[in-house]
Amino acid sequence: MSYRMKTMTAIFRLFVVTGAALVWFSCQKELDLTQFRDDFGDYEPEVRIEAILTPWRSTHPDAFVRIDRSITIDDTLVFNGRDDNNNWKSYSDENGNGKWDISEPLNDDLGEDGIIGQENGFPARDKGEGNGKPDQGEPNVDEYEEVLPFVHDTTAIVSLADTRTMKTWDFKWYWNRLDARYIEFDLETQKEGIPNIKYFRYGAYTPSKPMSNYPDTASVYEFKIELPEKNLVITGQTKIILPVKFLDSNYLKVRDTLYVPYGDNAGVFWTSDLGTNIYCVAVERVCNRSEYLIYDHPNVANSKLTIGNGGIPVGFEPISSELTQGLYKMTVTVLDENYGRYYYSSLLLRDPEKSNLRDQYGRPVMGVAGSLADNSIYIRVLPELDDLNIEIVGK
Repeated sequence: MSYRMKTMTAIFRLFVVTGAALVWFSCQKELDLTQFRDDFGDYEPEVRIEAILTPWRSTHPDAFVRIDRSITIDDTLVFNGRDDNNNWKSYSDENGNGKWDISEPLNDDLGEDGIIGQENGFPARDKGEGNGKPDQGEPNVDEYEEVLPFVHDTTAIVSLADTRTMKTWDFKWYWNRLDARYIEFDLETQKEGIPNIKYFRYGAYTPSKPMSNYPDTASVYEFKIELPEKNLVITGQTKIILPVKFLDSNYLKVRDTLYVPYGDNAGVFWTSDLGTNIYCVAVERVCNRSEYLIYDHPNVANSKLTIGNGGIPVGFEPISSELTQGLYKMTVTVLDENYGRYYYSSLLLRDPEKSNLRDQYGRPVMGVAGSLADNSIYIRVLPELDDLNIEIVGK
């Protein structure tokens, strides 16, 4: 599968496509997308909205709203096959002869299949490889940063209201407001199971002034999104959800760090409020003040532990055998019922059971109004606690 196909696969996890795309993604060879034009040629772009409250996330604004238009898989305005942000890197002409030689690094100049060709194996060198110019299918061509500006809708009027106090907040559009990351495997690193972690920033509507230092968990908040060009007024309600609370364990704990012997098969426990039992767990390695994602995955409350806790949800994450000696950061993000149902349900995006957004005519709109909150704890994986002289250093 080419780099462009992998990039588009990741993009379409975020944005809506037609059913023809499902056929395309399942294929093992390149296809001419124009042969599917009859399936989506008359498709009219829609909007998908994520309106999320995040007042407990210290690195994020109090709330954000993303409004993106859906696209078809042959949209040449979005996927134009060019290096629009000038971050594509040509081959290294180490001997200065003005052409690529087989011993020289290709960098991003990998050709249409996005991988290095092999002299005596498969795949062979393909079209565009080592030609000194960006081609469709190569790394840093039609990437997230280039695609998102064409997908974002920046024409909306966005606001949020506390339905109990009637206090309102106006939102403004900001480019590069939030950051995100995704994992992509390429041919070389996949053999070793090493993830290629990429980061990008995307635009969003956020409050023009802070909401509050003390969010009101008793109130119902209503997002209002007006799209004058489409003659639509879309609303959705949600409540603020509290972060999880980590429970005491048998591990030695100093401030916000657990000291865990390597190979221990226990784990970390937490509780959340009754508003949800759906979580996302991310584990990062901390090295030289930088954090590198090791893995992340969904999680749900443990039913037996929850029953034993009087119905209050209890979550559990085992200490993975992937964690060798070192310092790690485990972040547990709790999703409210609306966001959890939207994020993990297999229902269609416009299904009224999946989306709680409605336009002025009562019709469901793709997306969600929800909330999330996260909390983190550090884990120091050590050889054997009994054999250690632990030096405690404040953070």
